[in-house]
Amino acid sequence: MKTIDSTTEVNSNKTEVFPNIDLDLKIRYQISNDEKNLHVILTSTDYTIISKILTTGLRVCFDEKGGKKDKLYLEYPRYQKQEFSDRIMARVRNTQRENFSLNNLISEVPNEAIFGINGTIEPFPVIPADTSDIKVSVKLVNRSEMLYDLLIPFSRITKKGISSLAHLSIGVVTQSPNVPNISGKLMDVSGQDRSEE
Repeated sequence: MKTIDSTTEVNSNKTEVFPNIDLDLKIRYQISNDEKNLHVILTSTDYTIISKILTTGLRVCFDEKGGKKDKLYLEYPRYQKQEFSDRIMARVRNTQRENFSLNNLISEVPNEAIFGINGTIEPFPVIPADTSDIKVSVKLVNRSEMLYDLLIPFSRITKKGISSLAHLSIGVVTQSPNVPNISGKLMDVSGQDRSEE
């Protein structure tokens, strides 16, 4: 995403809630802060992006030096290893998309997030919200728009205080598709046995 400056929550323009857009990712976003917390909100109406986030997870990485390091991150939804190849799942999704709602996907999102720092991970339940100082949620708005909301204390990002975050970069990462190497006979989703030659 492009470089932007965080706005203070007190001074943020409420009429333009998502002033930043990444056209390639098809995501609108807002980054703001108060004295203690960083607030990251992402939204999208693109079915493919939403289903990818809900099925492969989303990792928000923080680098206080302005780079692209991923040693400090919050992961929610968590990545889940897929049992079927993404090619097969994409074919199923395309044929069943009309009958399948994003509500089905969001209901499958586990109630656990991970805070990671330098290889150490701290899992925590998302609900109830009072179990952690990090607040994160993902929900659907109007059945077709995803709203991702993260509130993370600056003390989780740095021990040096907010003044040390003048060059903070935030990266948003999803997992790569799971495409296993399959050879020999492959059972088609339709149930027909097909041989690769």
